[in-house]
Amino acid sequence: MPLADHIWVLRTIALVPGSIAALLLGVHLYAISSPARRQRFSQGPMGLSRKRKKPKRHAMLNVSMLADTDAWIRSLGSRSLSTTLKVGGQIDKAWELHNVSVVVRPVSALGFRHLLVLFEHERRSYGVCRAALMAVMRFVVARSMCGVVDEYSAGGLGLVAWSHSIVKGDTLRAMWFYQSRAAVDRKLYVWHGVLRQAVARTCRLPAVRWLDLGPSDNERVAGAKTRFGFEDTDTWPSLCDYSGEFASDADLFASTDKRD
Repeated sequence: MPLADHIWVLRTIALVPGSIAALLLGVHLYAISSPARRQRFSQGPMGLSRKRKKPKRHAMLNVSMLADTDAWIRSLGSRSLSTTLKVGGQIDKAWELHNVSVVVRPVSALGFRHLLVLFEHERRSYGVCRAALMAVMRFVVARSMCGVVDEYSAGGLGLVAWSHSIVKGDTLRAMWFYQSRAAVDRKLYVWHGVLRQAVARTCRLPAVRWLDLGPSDNERVAGAKTRFGFEDTDTWPSLCDYSGEFASDADLFASTDKRD
C-alpha cells in the first residue's frame, strides 16, 4: 500500500476516541500485513470465526439450478420485479438517465470517497457523531478484509455507492453495501443493481452454489430479500460450504457482469 494511503487511514482512525482508535489501528495493521491475515480477519465479519449455538439468520439463494440472471428473474414470478430487474428495465433506464457506471477494484482501493458515502449512509439512521464513529469503524473493517469492491458512480455526482463481495468455498458472500443520499433521492435503484450483479457474478463462478446476503437487523430489509427469492434461515451453516478456500481477486474481477 502506498505511504500516502497509510497516512490518511491513520488520520481517519485518529478521529475516533482513543481506546477505539488503538483497537482499530491494531486490527488494520495486523490484517493488511499479509493476504493470509486478511483472510483470517475476514472470517470474523463473515460470522465464520466461531460457532454460535444459534446462528443469526442469513438470506440465502441456491444458484446451482440458475444459468444466469434471466433464469433468476423468471423464477421470481413477479411482473413488477421483472420490470425492475430485466435488461432494459427500471435499473437500466435509471442508470442510462444518470450515466451510472460500475468499476471493480480491490479492497485496498477503498479511500476517502468511500468513507464519505458510508458516512452519508449512516446519517440516515444516526446523528452526526454516532454516524461518524460507525462510519470509521465499518470502513476500517471493510478495508481490512479480502475480496473486491464494486464502485457505482453517476454523472455529475461522482461515487454514489459501493458494495463488497467475498467468495469462500461454494458461497459468494455479499458483505457490505452503502449508498449516498443522492443515490436515494434520485432513485437510482443501486441496491437492486447490486443484487442483480451479485446473482450474475455467482452464476458465472462454476464452483459457487450459494449467494449469501448475510443477516438483516431490519425486518423490512429481511422481508425485501425474500421477495427476490432468498430464504431467511439460520440453517445456512449446514447449507453452504464455507470450509473451502477464498477465491482470488482475479476470479472475482473475471466474473463481473460487464452489462452493469
